[in-house]
Amino acid sequence: MQLRRKILTGLAALVTITGLGIFAFAGPAQATPATMMCDSSGGFVLYCMNNQGGSSANGTAIIGYTYGDANDYWQATLQSSECGDGYVHTSPACPFVNGSGLNSRYAGMSIYKFYGPNTGKCVTANSSLTAVEVEPCSSSGTVYVWSTSLYVVNVYASNTDYNNGFGANRPVFLNGVYSRSEQLGLSFSGNAGVDQWSCSGASC
Repeated sequence: MQLRRKILTGLAALVTITGLGIFAFAGPAQATPATMMCDSSGGFVLYCMNNQGGSSANGTAIIGYTYGDANDYWQATLQSSECGDGYVHTSPACPFVNGSGLNSRYAGMSIYKFYGPNTGKCVTANSSLTAVEVEPCSSSGTVYVWSTSLYVVNVYASNTDYNNGFGANRPVFLNGVYSRSEQLGLSFSGNAGVDQWSCSGASC
């Protein structure tokens, strides 16, 4: 609940800053999805997670798209079965690999998947661990830690990096985009605003 309050507070601040509010970014008239996962920069909502072209096929790119599009319908689902209660723990180390330093860095923070009701699938790291796409929710790369500072970290990509010998304390962030229709990436760089994520919509 603390994370949800922080997310909603941040979104309210965006509305105040813009004056016109986030609805100024809506596209053609349509039913706005009940939940959307959107990034921001400089006080403005930029783009929201969107399955490209409305496709639910495996491998469909997750792109950043205009707020309010029908294909922006994605929601964060708390994974209460992960680590026993859905939160990061240091002892036993979970969900990150022991020694990576990430369980200490994100201790107590919530573990999520991003589920698309229109697709029945989840936002998943691609095979090269450089971007995200639509895949079944049982796939590797679907689990994320959403920090209280609103950065989203892919657990599988972060663990793979550590297991490959690249050192500790290297979270792999879910990146936003600055241009509409670009695919959302995964990288070691988490930039304020564009790589911070909030839930928007009536059901957040």
